[in-house]
Amino acid sequence: MAQVVIPCPRCHAKLRLHDRRLLGRRGKCPHCEHQFVLGQPDEVELELANAPVQEQTPVGTSPRWMADAAPESPAFQAPTGSPCVPDGTDGQSPDFGQVPRTGPASGGINRLRQIRHRDARRRKKTLVALGVLSVVVVAGFLVIKDRLPDGNPPAPAPRQVDSNREQDNRERQTEADIARQHSPTSGEPIELKYVPTGTSIVVHLRASELWHEQGPTEVIACLGTPINRLLDRQFKELCRFTPAEIDEVTFCLTLGARGTRPELAAIIRLQEQPRRSELLRRFDGQRNDQYGHPVYVSGEWAYMIADERTFSVGPLIRAEEMVSALEYPQPTSGGIEMLLKHTDRDRHVTVVFQPRDLRVHQDTLVADDLVDGLNVFVDWFEKDVEAVAWSLHSGSEFFSETILRNRLETSPAQLQRELTRRLNELPYDVLALVELMDPKSSGHRRIIGRFPAMTKALTMGTNTGIGERFVRLTTVLPERAGPNLALATVLTWDESRSTDLGAAPAVAGALPETMAGRLQMTIDVDFRRTPLYEAFEIIADEIKLRIVIDGDALKLAGFTQNMEQNIQLGEVPAIDGIRAILKQYAEERDPLAVVVDQTGMKLTVLTNSAARKRGLETVALE
Repeated sequence: MAQVVIPCPRCHAKLRLHDRRLLGRRGKCPHCEHQFVLGQPDEVELELANAPVQEQTPVGTSPRWMADAAPESPAFQAPTGSPCVPDGTDGQSPDFGQVPRTGPASGGINRLRQIRHRDARRRKKTLVALGVLSVVVVAGFLVIKDRLPDGNPPAPAPRQVDSNREQDNRERQTEADIARQHSPTSGEPIELKYVPTGTSIVVHLRASELWHEQGPTEVIACLGTPINRLLDRQFKELCRFTPAEIDEVTFCLTLGARGTRPELAAIIRLQEQPRRSELLRRFDGQRNDQYGHPVYVSGEWAYMIADERTFSVGPLIRAEEMVSALEYPQPTSGGIEMLLKHTDRDRHVTVVFQPRDLRVHQDTLVADDLVDGLNVFVDWFEKDVEAVAWSLHSGSEFFSETILRNRLETSPAQLQRELTRRLNELPYDVLALVELMDPKSSGHRRIIGRFPAMTKALTMGTNTGIGERFVRLTTVLPERAGPNLALATVLTWDESRSTDLGAAPAVAGALPETMAGRLQMTIDVDFRRTPLYEAFEIIADEIKLRIVIDGDALKLAGFTQNMEQNIQLGEVPAIDGIRAILKQYAEERDPLAVVVDQTGMKLTVLTNSAARKRGLETVALE
């Protein structure tokens, strides 16, 4: 029976195995006690115990034992106590320890099995470790979640920033919705199609509605003769149609280098589609096709037909730019383009401009005597405002909207606070200006004297809101506010040009020293849908007397300071105007009353019950 010589992997001692059936089992080296699998290594020469020395077993890639004769017995019985053979059924060997009972196998197959067995153990250990880790993570999350309020984890700092941004967006959306609800129109935004590039000032007018007999013609008339003459000249010379024939017109001014004359262009949309022959007759020009689209040249102007009712006019040297704007609006400054998206073509008047442009080009935009006034106007905006879009619409109510694009160094919230402060100071600034004036006409004196109170009503009726990169001012007033504000503004402006602004305040005659004397001063009582507080402010300003309304007392009795007053008495003593206001509420359960403070030169308007509770004596104005 052949012996197998197996070297120890650690100490390389040669171990002899008398039975090949033990190959593939685990044994232990008697020298270094290293345990390893008993396997026949590749390319090992096998030796037969009883064979001649010169005979060798065949050697291959996977050597296996080859017997030269059939064995006498099917199994080899090793003697008991052999160092390499287990004793009986115990399978214990003093040299190799416990050896599993497996069949014989080659060394390569045993090595492959060993590697697979080891990899299987590693995979099992990895899966077990991952399972334990997952259980620990889930358990930890559940424990932490239960300890948090409302079962929600705390939001990290970046999420707080996102939450604030979402809150701002919701507030802006709410303010935009409120502005749309108050808006009397819902038209498309103004576009700069059909005109040359670089528009700096936009003036959009609903001509047919403004000049219609039943439209807000009174507002146009109140703007004064110079402005009306300018508009008439532009309609005749540039538009070639009367305002009644034009649905809407957009005037576009392009400002070049400082000191150069501005270039004017316009987009005209007619009320009705005219005949082609009539339209060409109005142009009174020669057709020119060199620009890729028909252009009609009339002197220094170029006319281009956009559709059946729309045509544009501009400088002849800009005709090519006009043709290129047939499909898409021409570019302009970022501030103008952004604000045009928030405009409404259905508003009666819309003006879009950049305050800094007005400052730079003041010499060519207005006459010399208007430069100082223009600078005062620009000072109100220029520091924090990049561009302005102002629109008004006069119908059942007077509606005004101003959108101001803030500069990059000023946030919308900062601009909103600054504008609110300026609005609150505006009536006092106007009052200080009016006090310096001494109009010669009594009618002008009355209107200019009411201008501070009108300005106060304007500021009180204005709401502010913030957009993505702008601040919106929305004003809603009674219908009569439109022409009154327009007329008072023009008259005050005209009077300021002849007023010495450095002089002491002008006083028309000596004021009576007593309160009774001032109440006998003649004023013009003409209230039309005027709020109660504004009516008393007008009277107080006329006679230079303080009149205070106790709003809390009026509220308890069911009155408000916005109750409309419609009283036209003409030229009467101031006391008659106050008496006419109070008489309207004499039949109420708790009528209005007046308390006089002679030393403080003050009248307090409250109710009878409020005066009795405070121990004040009311005065009968009879």
